[in-house]
Order: sequence, then structure tokens, then C-alpha cells
Amino acid sequence: MPATYVAFDLLATGATTMLATPFADRRVRLEQLLQDAGPRVCLSPATGDVDVAREWLNRSGSGIDGVVAKRVDEPYRPGKRAMVKVKLERTADCVVGGFRVFADGTVSSLLLGLYDRADDGRDVLRHVGVAASFNRARREELLHDLAPHVVALAGHPWANGFALGPAPMGRLKGAAGRWTPDMPLDWVPIAPRLVCEVAFDQVDGGRFRHPARWRHWRPDRSPHTCRLDQLDPPVGDDRTATVSAP
Repeated sequence: MPATYVAFDLLATGATTMLATPFADRRVRLEQLLQDAGPRVCLSPATGDVDVAREWLNRSGSGIDGVVAKRVDEPYRPGKRAMVKVKLERTADCVVGGFRVFADGTVSSLLLGLYDRADDGRDVLRHVGVAASFNRARREELLHDLAPHVVALAGHPWANGFALGPAPMGRLKGAAGRWTPDMPLDWVPIAPRLVCEVAFDQVDGGRFRHPARWRHWRPDRSPHTCRLDQLDPPVGDDRTATVSAP
């Protein structure tokens, strides 16, 4: 597939290193080098206006992580996190359909689902990803909360598997995000009664690209009101605007 190269910094030009040069000067030199570049090589947008940067962040979509802030007077610091990456965080209320455990029996991840209307008109619970990275205390608390809702696989919404369809990023058969009945049962089914709020950044094909981040339980929320359209892009989201911005 045709690719586009987006340049955002300049570390050297010819035999001349630019590492000690302030970013503002590196940026000017980079702009000069790319002024006659073809359409497949472009310059990342940059601004000193906070309102413009905030607008880019609010328009960010699945192809863009966020906005990076750098000091214009600093040199390039190899191996140092001398910048701030700002991401737009969104939240969704998801149904917990199951969980996985560590060797010690505590919860390693929650399997999250959202209801969607199938072609035949039925409501189905779509697997949308996982929530993970809990500390020890939270893992034990979650096990206590989940244990009363454990059920047999038969009759569970995911008894025939989950994450079966193709994904935009590609997914190998047998990968961790996929399960079919011919595979070992590496997760514990629970009745789809519990709802939790999670934070996420990017979505691909109706699934979280990265593990979601736990926020809290939502006992006030009915599971069937947790719909897949929560993952739709925000109104006004232009997923290419940040790259093509002046």
C-alpha cells in the first residue's frame, strides 16, 4: 500500500549533527529541507498557539494518538523523555462478560462487551476488548466482586467464541484477543450483569486498540443500555485533519 512519511524533527543533515541545536532551529531547517518534497513526504504540523493545539487534540481519531508538546529552546536529548504527550481520553460503560486470572488466582483482565443489533434484529453482546493493569489490591477486590456471578459457558453470550471477525490491524488465529470453543478455556465466564466504566484512547473496527483503563463500577447502569455506538468517533472528528493541517 502507498505510505506517507511524516517528518517531525531533524537530528542531522549530511555530516552535520543537529542534536545540540535548539528545536526551533531544527524545525526551521527541516522545513527548508522538505519545501520541495513530494506528496508522500510531509511535515508534521506545529504551532505555538495553545488553542490551535487543543483543536487538533479534540479532532484526533483512531489514526492519531494525540499532541506532543516540546520546548522550542531545548536540544535533542537521546533516550530522554524531554516532551509531553497529551492524549484525548474517552470513557465508555461496558458489560463485563468474563475475566482472566493470574497464576495466583487474582484477576488479570476483564473481558468487556457492548450490545449491538445483529442483522436478524437480535441484541448481541460484542466483545470490544479488555481492561487490565490492576494493582494487587484491585485484583483481589475484583475477584471478590466477580465470583458470585460466575456461570457455566453453556448459554453464555460468548459460548460460540468472541473476536472472531477480521480486524483492521490484523489478528492471528489463536491470538490473545480471540477465543473459539476449540481453544482451551483461558477465561472465566460471568453472567452479563455487571457494568463498569473504562477509559480508552483508540478504537479499531469496534474494538479497543489498547487495553482500557478501569475507572469504577456502574451499578446504576442497565447492561442492555450499554451500546456499541459509545465507540463511534466524536461528532466533528476528522481523522486526517491533524496530519494535513498547515
